[in-house]
Amino acid sequence: MEQQDDKYPPETERDDKISFTEKINKYLRIVAAGALLTGIGTWQYHKQEKKEKQKESEEYVETIGLRQKAESAGFGTIVSVPNGDGPYILQIGWKHSYTAEIEATRLMNEMYSDEILKNNREVEQLLLSLKGKSDENPVVFSEGYDENSIKQLMQIAELRDKIQALPINEKGAKEARNLLEDETSFAQSSFVLKTCIEYMVNKKIKAISGNMESFEETEEKMIRCGGQLKAFIDGGFVLAPADSAEAIARMKKFNHETLKPMVEKLGELAEKANKGDAQASKRYDELSTQYNSLANKNLEDVVRNEREDHALAIVTEAIKENNIEQGLLPLVYGVSHDFTDNIERSNASAKGVKVGLITLVPYDFKGIRQ
Repeated sequence: MEQQDDKYPPETERDDKISFTEKINKYLRIVAAGALLTGIGTWQYHKQEKKEKQKESEEYVETIGLRQKAESAGFGTIVSVPNGDGPYILQIGWKHSYTAEIEATRLMNEMYSDEILKNNREVEQLLLSLKGKSDENPVVFSEGYDENSIKQLMQIAELRDKIQALPINEKGAKEARNLLEDETSFAQSSFVLKTCIEYMVNKKIKAISGNMESFEETEEKMIRCGGQLKAFIDGGFVLAPADSAEAIARMKKFNHETLKPMVEKLGELAEKANKGDAQASKRYDELSTQYNSLANKNLEDVVRNEREDHALAIVTEAIKENNIEQGLLPLVYGVSHDFTDNIERSNASAKGVKVGLITLVPYDFKGIRQ
């Protein structure tokens, strides 16, 4: 695949200088072939009388069938920021794997494995139910993808189209298998890209042979990467980054250089304290308080506020560029994130694009949203 790099957005000095929103819009223009983006569920909403925004928004949600579709997929619907018939950011609450570089991360991912898998299936089901017959290549924005993900997303899109175009016969199956043996496109790929290739190839082979016992395992591995990614491959959606590479890098650095050593030290102190060491017990309490304070501040400043503002800027810029006046723009983002205050601040600013917020929360979510 290296010989095809000229098809992807060039990583030139010019690209280094353009804003992240320009990079995302550039990617969308290429992938969506000019049909950039429209609000899903767009329709002409005629007002018969002047109504309060909240009531009008609730009526809009009911009329386009969103509440029923969300309920069928396992989500409750909340009109967080009313805006009549739109446009709305439709936050789809996502339960993704934990990524912090600490031992507890592995344990938590194992503990919540079934819940994460179930939610990703629900995300895919919801997205597919929202796509109307007239919605050509609708865009879904997503956490976990940033401006550095664009090249990989374009590789996945190109491979998807290439594999789907293969004939449904033994020749097509052979060509599909060759992709798995191609070192440049598979062996050296990232985990996500490798998973996508495995899934797309095996799905093609299954369609040809009609039988593949291991496909269920391959499909589960694929859906664990995200219901929105699978909708990108199978459902005709365009997956657009909504995360910040800079913020993610700082989060990882903070977790690795600050929090991880503290967790390790807390483990050592706990072991000593459990054996009756009073000094270790006192030091454990002090360090635990310090850890919680630092972790909570980073959580509030970077993990939540900065990344939420970044995602909002990307979506509102797309709304502005494409003159979207109605409809829903799906944003798959961690269910614990609440964009209400971010959007209210943006709407109150002179330069902010006025948008509403509809939040879809999984029925089985028991945490705190903030």
